[in-house]
Amino acid sequence: MAELSDRRRGFEIANVTTAAAVNTATTAFELPIIPNCVQFIIDVTAAATDVGDTLNITIETQIGAKWHPVYQATEFLGNGGAKIESSDKILPLANGGHDASFAGTLAANASLDVIGTAWRVAYVVVDADSNSAFTFTVTAVVM
Repeated sequence: MAELSDRRRGFEIANVTTAAAVNTATTAFELPIIPNCVQFIIDVTAAATDVGDTLNITIETQIGAKWHPVYQATEFLGNGGAKIESSDKILPLANGGHDASFAGTLAANASLDVIGTAWRVAYVVVDADSNSAFTFTVTAVVM
């Protein structure tokens, strides 16, 4: 068992504090090792306080020049307080191919798992009254 635990590595790929409404993504991040699979841990350490404030986080991977969503977190509510959420393990696409039909295949079957060359965190904050702020980190656990 020691060999398995030695191969797991956690890399912080995002550390964000938002201020008001935003729809953006973090700078792309390449993992320093090629993963067999990866799991994401989202830690919202400070949430906005208003009922109408929301934070939506999507983990995306890059294949070629296109970004593909691989994990959509549960919506975080402004009045929900601090939360931690983890994704299922993301595994390489079983057929190993990423041809032109890939985008349509992914859209038709959201359960497909994808590992690309780079990762980013896209997030959208809805601000009910111009004073929301969320602070969160995203860690990639590579196995």
